[in-house]
Amino acid sequence: MDYSTFVILLARQRSGTHALGAFLETHPEVFYIDEIFHLDDAERPGTGETNFFAFVKKEAGQDPLKLIPVDHEALFLKYLAYLRGFTAKRYIVLDVKYNSAHLLLRNYKSLASPPYLFDLILKHGMRTFALKRKNYLRYLVSITKAAANGRFGVRVFDPPAADEKTRIYIPTLLHELAQCRAEDELVDRGFGEYARHTGYNYDGKLFTSDYADLFPATEAGLAAEFLQRFSSWLGIANDFRQECRFKKQSSMPLAETIENYQEVVCALRGTAFEYCLSDEPFYAGGRGEDPVPNGEQSSARAPTAGVWQKHSIPGLAMVLNELLNTAL
Repeated sequence: MDYSTFVILLARQRSGTHALGAFLETHPEVFYIDEIFHLDDAERPGTGETNFFAFVKKEAGQDPLKLIPVDHEALFLKYLAYLRGFTAKRYIVLDVKYNSAHLLLRNYKSLASPPYLFDLILKHGMRTFALKRKNYLRYLVSITKAAANGRFGVRVFDPPAADEKTRIYIPTLLHELAQCRAEDELVDRGFGEYARHTGYNYDGKLFTSDYADLFPATEAGLAAEFLQRFSSWLGIANDFRQECRFKKQSSMPLAETIENYQEVVCALRGTAFEYCLSDEPFYAGGRGEDPVPNGEQSSARAPTAGVWQKHSIPGLAMVLNELLNTAL
């Protein structure tokens, strides 16, 4: 089998992969499969036919030993062959989120090495589309809003929802942004230094882009420059249609959508993440906004505990304690 026809779309959550996938699958040679390691899809009866764990359940019914993490290489390759039966299109794009890339297992895998999935990608010459969202603050705002309102995607036919403000939990802000940076660096090493160290030639098989380059403020749909680059990388005609089943959930600039924005400014000033205060072009009308509106100086105050903190582990524990105390 030609594994170079499989494209691993590797990204963090809230990086626009669902909207991107809806665009990509308009091409006559591209077949997009939503998050293959999503457990919810595998749990719902009658759904998730292309889900990896739905496939594993069938395989384990015949041989339970396949669940043992000795080496999932043969299982994953059989899964890819299974997926080939769903389409005659040339390329299959598999959506894989950072927080699920570790779910393919191999016994005695070094704790400091990249996920085993990366080894299999390199070994079998699969392509990788590494989609990043370099403005980590925008990611944090998006995931915090989604966790609070339970909306992780809005389709074009869904009724409009209010673009709500959110609060950012300051005590863990720098830690969460540093974790985002560490994840991106791990991906870079995995397909750079690590690939060279293991002796795999991965030239031409890695494609990278940033969220802001896909969804600019000045164009409807995906950026024309991105579509041309992506088409050239795959060696296909630029026959994508500018249509999508999803719409953006947020439109307010950072200074408006973050309720405690001045606290965030104060926390990020002078750090490696100060650049995140310059908003993405989509939210700033195609230009970076003034990170401190009207030149105001920020003054930090201690954030109060509340439900808005639940995106973090300490905040979640606090909310649970509050709920338990209320119930009692």
